[in-house]
Amino acid sequence: MPTPKKADQGSFTRDVLGRYICNGLDEAMASTNSANSPNARLFDVIVVGGGSFGAVFAQHFFSQDSTHSHRVLVLEGGPFTIPEHVQNLPIFAGLNVPSATSIQDLRSQGQFGLDQPREEVWGLPWHSSTKFPGLAYCIGGRSLYFGGWCPQLLDEEMPADRWPQAVIDDLDSTYFADASTQIGTDQTNDFITGDLHTTLRQLLFDGIQNGSVPDAIPLAARPKPSVRPPKTRRHLDTT
Repeated sequence: MPTPKKADQGSFTRDVLGRYICNGLDEAMASTNSANSPNARLFDVIVVGGGSFGAVFAQHFFSQDSTHSHRVLVLEGGPFTIPEHVQNLPIFAGLNVPSATSIQDLRSQGQFGLDQPREEVWGLPWHSSTKFPGLAYCIGGRSLYFGGWCPQLLDEEMPADRWPQAVIDDLDSTYFADASTQIGTDQTNDFITGDLHTTLRQLLFDGIQNGSVPDAIPLAARPKPSVRPPKTRRHLDTT
C-alpha cells in the first residue's frame, strides 16, 4: 500500500505526528534512488524492529556518529501511537498493559488475530504454556508502558569463568553508568514517596545534623563520581 501524501483523518484526530514522523517503505526506498533526488543514497544501517531495543539502538548509533553522516533505517510493522511514556499522558483508559494470557485462550474466546489487538496495540508473538501479556506492536514498544526495575550486576554475578573479560570491562567502564544517566536512575528516590519515606528522610537528616552519623560526608566534600559506577547494588529502570 503506498504511503498517503497527507495525514489520515480519524474520527477525532488528524494523524499529523504519525504521518511526518514515520515513512512508508515506498518512501524510504525512493529516498535511495538517485533518479528521485540528487541527494539520494543507500542506508548504512538497517534496524529491524522499532520497539524497546531497536529504537534505543538506532538512537544510540545515530548520537555516537560524530558526523551524523550515516543513514539509519528502522523497520517497524506497528503504528505510531503515543509520543512518550503512557504515564506522562492524561489518558485513563485504553492504553493499559493487558493481563497475562495465551494464544490458545484468546482463540477459544474468538479474540485472537492481527485485527484484534488488546489495549489497542498488544499481541502475542508466540505460543507459550506460561501466560504473559505479550508485546506492544507500535513505535517504542513496551518502553512506552514498562516501568519495572532490574539490578545492576555485581562482581560476583559476572564471574570471569563465564563472562568474557572484555564484556565485563565495557559494562563497568561505560554502559552501566550511561544507562543510569540515560534513564534517570543516577538520581535517587525516583518513584519513592509518601509519609513513611518523608519521615525516614527527616530522621536521617536530623541524625546527620546532630552528629549521630559519624561517617556522613558533608555535601560540599562529596567526591565527584567517576565514570565507573560503584559496585554496589543499584537498580536500572528498564523503561
